[in-house]
Amino acid sequence: MNSKKQLEEAAYYDKQQLLSSKRYRGNRDALSALLEDGKFYTLQEVDSVLTKFLKERVI
Repeated sequence: MNSKKQLEEAAYYDKQQLLSSKRYRGNRDALSALLEDGKFYTLQEVDSVLTKFLKERVI
């Protein structure tokens, strides 16, 4: 039996759904720029993109 977290990770969401979620409320501006319109993402993919962006060195 799959746990709720595994089921959520397997689901795909579009940019607007992710931007309106409570989970990413503090990173909406960054995700708005990083995610593509019309493309679907898993929560794991979004977390990966966001983590990579936040760890980039600012010059």
